[in-house]
Amino acid sequence: MKEPQAEVRAIAAQLHVAQSKLPVQSAQSASRFDSEMQRLWQRLEDQMHYVNQLAADQEAAILRLKAIVQQIKRDRDRVSGSTQSIDIRRLFEAGYLEPNNLEPSELKPNALRGDLEQSQETIAIPYVEKTEAGELRIGTRSIDLSWQTDCDRTKSQATGGQVFCDRAASSQVQLAQSWGMVLRQGAKWGAMTFLPLILMGVRAIVWLLQAMVQFGITACVQLNLKTAQSARRSKPFRNQTFNRQHVKQPSIDSAEIFPSAQAALTLTLGAALLRILLDRVSQLYPALSLMSILLMLAPAAVAIYRSTVAPQSGFLWGCRLTLIMIGLLLGGKV
Repeated sequence: MKEPQAEVRAIAAQLHVAQSKLPVQSAQSASRFDSEMQRLWQRLEDQMHYVNQLAADQEAAILRLKAIVQQIKRDRDRVSGSTQSIDIRRLFEAGYLEPNNLEPSELKPNALRGDLEQSQETIAIPYVEKTEAGELRIGTRSIDLSWQTDCDRTKSQATGGQVFCDRAASSQVQLAQSWGMVLRQGAKWGAMTFLPLILMGVRAIVWLLQAMVQFGITACVQLNLKTAQSARRSKPFRNQTFNRQHVKQPSIDSAEIFPSAQAALTLTLGAALLRILLDRVSQLYPALSLMSILLMLAPAAVAIYRSTVAPQSGFLWGCRLTLIMIGLLLGGKV
């Protein structure tokens, strides 16, 4: 018995041969040729319908098989136990399995065991169709044979998600460890590099505090000196033993005009660190904002006072004030 597709090809070949002989046919055999052509075309149409019907039946049977397998897998998932037995009563009731003279009471739930496997995911079903131009075309239609149920998909997705989460967690741990190593190395390098600068900044802050203390002491001395001079002018014969050797006016070396490079760097870094410290204190304690502003204005007051008391040191203190202001500006940008 020929296959349906081979039968279709054979009929099509006969039609082609019959059409090729049409020019050499005599006028007397025209009616016989027409009847033969109609018979062949009818056979071709019938064979096409037969092939398509077989394809439809095969597709329906495969889909029923797929549904049965999925039902078996669902039954197996519902059954508890290490053997993962399944209930095959549904197969006998549906007529897909023959009981072989077994009564339904004799059927055991674990009569069918094992795993259901498949060799491929899809299968091709052949069919025949006629195009708009009247040509015949034999094609195939794919059917999904995946027996995976919704429960299996959920399990596979959960397993894949768990694997992804485990990989993500391990990558995050590795990233945290690498960042920890980088931070430790950076801390060591920063301690070795910036420690001298921090020490210079501390020295600058100490110098500023000393300058402010000296400013207060000098102001008190100058006030006492002016008071003594006014008292001596009003009473020339009293307190004659008081002279200027008791209180000396501060003097500046005329050779010191510009600050040294170390002093300039110390003033700039100290002012920058002082500005950073004052900003952090102001953020933590807003009530001390006014105190921070006064501390930043203190160097200007000291420089102005020193320029007034000792005019010869005005340029030096102007340079120092400029360096301090630059440091305060840089500290505010950090």
